[in-house]
Amino acid sequence: MAYDPRYPGPRDSSILTLQEHHRSQTILDGGESRHLRLRRSDADFWRTEDIPDRVLDYLRYLGFYGVYRIGRIQMDVGLITALLERWRPETHTFHLPFGEATISLQDVSILTGLPVDGDPVTGVDPALTIPEWQALCFRLLGFEPDAYFFDHSRLRIECLDDRYRHFHIADDAPEEMVQQYVRGQVLRLLGGVLLPDTSSNKMKLMFLPLLEDLDFAHRLSWGSAVLACLYRAMCRGSYADQSEIGGYLVLLQIWVWERMPTISPLRRQLLEMPSEQQDPDVPFRLDGPLGYRWNVAFNVHHVSTRVARVYRCQLDTLVDTSRRFLWEPYTDGILAILPQMCTVGHDIWTARVPLICFDVVEWHLPDRVLR
Repeated sequence: MAYDPRYPGPRDSSILTLQEHHRSQTILDGGESRHLRLRRSDADFWRTEDIPDRVLDYLRYLGFYGVYRIGRIQMDVGLITALLERWRPETHTFHLPFGEATISLQDVSILTGLPVDGDPVTGVDPALTIPEWQALCFRLLGFEPDAYFFDHSRLRIECLDDRYRHFHIADDAPEEMVQQYVRGQVLRLLGGVLLPDTSSNKMKLMFLPLLEDLDFAHRLSWGSAVLACLYRAMCRGSYADQSEIGGYLVLLQIWVWERMPTISPLRRQLLEMPSEQQDPDVPFRLDGPLGYRWNVAFNVHHVSTRVARVYRCQLDTLVDTSRRFLWEPYTDGILAILPQMCTVGHDIWTARVPLICFDVVEWHLPDRVLR
């Protein structure tokens, strides 16, 4: 049914059954949707001194190098809040004036480089005592956190930040020490960047056993786990009584910037492209996923930022044109210069499958938005 601005909100409740509790209902009733508090705990991670090449090689092998390459991007709370007013838990899509759109496994691959084709990120959440967790941390991370940093099976991220802020890995360090360092960095990425919960300062230790065998961790679909948790976070954040949201919101924000040119800020530094002097026999490749081109300075004079009401108006007037919304921003030219980590999972980009991260199971429904 075509969108009619005279009759906002769902006109058919057979699909959108949760409207009574949705954030958008507050606006339809004449109220104001409160800004969400965006939870993350990654500031100290990016202040860490240069990560050694041996560790970066492991991050590439495990599939996390793209996220490391993207770095820390400032979040726009107004934009995220306005988007969540249009996210529907019933369909896992944004309901826009001209139709539905969603973040897919393709977006995860291309924008972050996270692996999406592999074994599910799941297992048993060990019911260990604090001394048992301390012993496991000592064996896999190389140090034993103080009991103060534990909250049952969660660990304060500041404990890892304190450990690695000035920690050095010598060039001739034993392989076991390097792998312990790698596990610590991956845990910081998972707890503070990719899978943060609304506590903003604690991470679940159930991921640590998955990192014991790094060859096993290499086979896991971390990208689908991240998307599952982002879906779950957005579903919860779309309810009117929610004030906080976790998940990898950087992915959501970059997705919007790639697809909605009139909303995205103007990058002062554009994507580096091949120069005329480049050797024609050496194909040009980006040193990272497409999302890293947004970690630059912005010129925001031509767009409003952090004001949900302005973004709400822009989304209300969004039309289905190549200038306002890009259904397929990843052109053949862009795909050709991406590193292999961004395209290796292309066979399942359009699969209708459950996304799994331990107890979080959310459906990937690209068939609702495919043209």
